[in-house]
Amino acid sequence: MQKVVKHIYKFKFFMIKAHTQFSHHPAGTVISIDCNFYRHVGMLAEYNAEGERLVFAFSAKANGFIEHSIEQFSEGKAIRIAGYFSQLPSHQVMKRALQWKGRPYSLFERNCEHFVRFAHNLAPTSPQLVYAGIALLTWFFTASCTNSIVSIPP
Repeated sequence: MQKVVKHIYKFKFFMIKAHTQFSHHPAGTVISIDCNFYRHVGMLAEYNAEGERLVFAFSAKANGFIEHSIEQFSEGKAIRIAGYFSQLPSHQVMKRALQWKGRPYSLFERNCEHFVRFAHNLAPTSPQLVYAGIALLTWFFTASCTNSIVSIPP
C-alpha cells in the first residue's frame, strides 16, 4: 500500500533532489519530505550570505522554529514542492513565519503544518493530524465492534 501511495505522489507532485536549485521558487513556497508515517513541511526562505538557499521550518527536534539549509532540511530525502499556499507577497509570508521564533513546538497546537499555514495567513490547522485521528477512531470502533461479538455455545 505504501508503495502505491509513493507512486501516486510521484505522478501528482514534482519530486526533486535536495541538491537541486530552487531559484525559480519564491520564498514562502512550501516543501516537504517523507518521514515514513508523516510528511515534514517547511518553507523556502531567502539566500544566506554564502548564496545558499535556506528553509524555515518548525520541528520537534528543534523544539520550535529553525532556519537551516535545504540539505539539512531534507536529510538526504527527496523534496516535494507542495506549492505556494496564499496570495500574500513572499516578504509578508516570511515576516509572519518569523513571528513563531521563540515559540515551543507542540504536536497538537504548533507543529510544522500549523507553522506554514499561519505564515500564509491561513487557519493554523494540521490536516495530517486530522487524518491520523480519523484513522485511529476508525480502528478503535472497528476493533471494539469485532470484540463485542458474543458467541453462544451450543
